[in-house]
Amino acid sequence: LLDAKYHERVIEEAQALAQENERLAIHDPLTGMLNRYQMFGHLKEIWTAQSRSDEYGAEFLLDSDRLKAINDTCGHAQGDKVLIEVAEKVNITCRDYFDSRGIRAHAHRYGGDEFVISARGRSDQSLADFSNCMEGFSRYLLGVMHDISTVPAEFKPTSASLGVVITQHQRYADIGETFKSNGGKSIVTFTPDEEGWHNRTDLALYRAKEAGRDQARLYLPDGTERVIRP
Repeated sequence: LLDAKYHERVIEEAQALAQENERLAIHDPLTGMLNRYQMFGHLKEIWTAQSRSDEYGAEFLLDSDRLKAINDTCGHAQGDKVLIEVAEKVNITCRDYFDSRGIRAHAHRYGGDEFVISARGRSDQSLADFSNCMEGFSRYLLGVMHDISTVPAEFKPTSASLGVVITQHQRYADIGETFKSNGGKSIVTFTPDEEGWHNRTDLALYRAKEAGRDQARLYLPDGTERVIRP
């Protein structure tokens, strides 16, 4: 009887460990959000679908503007509390906004203080409708980032920067090919795939931060730029 109970417990522990490993394979351990592996999977899914449909896609790359200063001054434990709250607000904002509009979207932690949201438009949407919807979400999300309760008082008001790139027919905007870095320039490869799309979105985020933060830079497939503030 004791042997039977022991083996039963071993099996239960092994199953629990397997489930936890499965969860960690697709989720960020700190915030519980989908991780960067899942992010590229969702971007690839949208990109691949565009070869056979007229659907639009959008990638949002969000950066919490002052997290590094919080980590340096208050320690990483406080910084982690801020990250967890930001992640929760990103998840809730994404779900509330896109679910009510019938748009498939996923929120991910990309790494550090950066978060990615992927959105796949409906087949009946025009570019004007989809881009206006993405602009509305950008403005809404930037506003939500002003209210992070775990940020110490000396670092308030809080804000974030956001880069957004919309694609159609596996095409994204040509918005340049360099980042400034320590007075020089870094060349970034923009391949015609989901990784190139993400690199473009990273450049869009850089443009938003370079322009003063607390704003978004959104790019349409033809290169049209929209500057969005909360």
